[in-house]
Amino acid sequence: MPNRSRSLVIAFAALFGALCLLPGAALAQPSLPIELNKLEQRENDACRAYMVFQNKLGEAISSLRLDLILFRTDGIIETRLALDAGRMPDQKTVVKLFDIPGLSCTDIGQMLLNSVLQCETATGARDDCISLVETSSRAEASLRK
Repeated sequence: MPNRSRSLVIAFAALFGALCLLPGAALAQPSLPIELNKLEQRENDACRAYMVFQNKLGEAISSLRLDLILFRTDGIIETRLALDAGRMPDQKTVVKLFDIPGLSCTDIGQMLLNSVLQCETATGARDDCISLVETSSRAEASLRK
């Protein structure tokens, strides 16, 4: 009987170890992925940006404001924007749109997340949001921090 018990313990330990290696088995680290999904030229001489936010902080965001610097395709800074992303429930993906007046989408080469101007949750202001942001882009222009 001791050998059988020992075999069961070893089998259980091996199974538990294998389960821990499965994706999502470990506790997820807080993060705030932001994706520049697409840029769309508007008829009113503006470029519309579609941004996808995933709130993986572990709590709802009551206010999020970003400082964005837009670079032209030649690398020269074009403009600076403050983007109010607003509220985001915890573990929710949200799409936010904003228009950039007087600028053609083909002129935008890169967006830089310069800083997080405001990041508040129910527990108050967070000063670590910039370090939790993960940037990506599906558009012609890149998004980086």
